[in-house]
Amino acid sequence: MMWVDGVGGYLTCMSDTVRIGQAVAGASIEIPVIGDVSRQHAVIMRQGEGYLIRHQGPMWVSGRAVTEARLLTDGDEL
Repeated sequence: MMWVDGVGGYLTCMSDTVRIGQAVAGASIEIPVIGDVSRQHAVIMRQGEGYLIRHQGPMWVSGRAVTEARLLTDGDEL
């Protein structure tokens, strides 16, 4: 999985599970975010040929609130 931000920074994640959360010291996350998110805000997991996202805080995917784990599609915005 490769994560690319809006200013050209990138991160390649080799694990089947990637955690997204607040960029604070001691946080156990692979993708740190400077913003209004919790320490462990979401988890993205490989599922077959796709990726499933499970939220642990309020989250929107492509403008829709996430209320349960869902499969991500190409072009989704978190």
